[in-house]
Amino acid sequence: SALDPRKMNVALRRRGKHTVPHSAFALSPTFVNLGAGALAGSSGVFVSFPFDTLKTLSQVRSSKNLPSLIREVFDEEGIKGFYQGVKGMVVGQAFIKSVAFASNDWALQHTSQLATSNFVSLVCAAMFAGFVTSFLVTPIERVKIILQAKKPGDKGTDEVGVIRNMLSQPDGMKNLFTVGLLPTISREVPSYALYFVTYRLLMDSNVFLPITGPTFAPLLAGAMAGIACWVPVYPI
Repeated sequence: SALDPRKMNVALRRRGKHTVPHSAFALSPTFVNLGAGALAGSSGVFVSFPFDTLKTLSQVRSSKNLPSLIREVFDEEGIKGFYQGVKGMVVGQAFIKSVAFASNDWALQHTSQLATSNFVSLVCAAMFAGFVTSFLVTPIERVKIILQAKKPGDKGTDEVGVIRNMLSQPDGMKNLFTVGLLPTISREVPSYALYFVTYRLLMDSNVFLPITGPTFAPLLAGAMAGIACWVPVYPI
């Protein structure tokens, strides 16, 4: 595939009729994926965070339907009520997605030599990315959920306050980094496997290329991959 980062190791520049390797300015695929993942993760938070807040509140306030829940959040804290914990998630998702993309790329480079097929390599690399990121996701999402579910007057009004309050309790460090870790691993491993594999298969098949062109094909493939990875693992 032309989008395979392993085939983009060496930048080329044209000099007259000659094509000259220009590795001095080339970045490794892992480093490129690290930066791309950080940018994608942090920017995507602003779009999706209000929906994530409503999802969390609908789970902890099970008696509320969506319209009444929206009114309640807006009446309590206004627009900012939909963005409780967003600052931490912007930074957190930058780390999570950069580690996910970089670890997936690293694993692809190593499993491609061992796996019996490209598909097996894709699955193994994606599962590895999910496993690694689980150790970042657990504490970041724990802080986010506490902020989303808090009520006016609760202790810990921001990310720093929540972390300080948790660490002041017995076994605070353990509770921050390990509570929910196993369910998170159980969710992230298959989720990333479904996401990366679905995205790569859709892009390699060029199924969206005639419909959207090369600019928007990755956008549509990413959307389909996102649906594929969330629906099966949502109960977890």
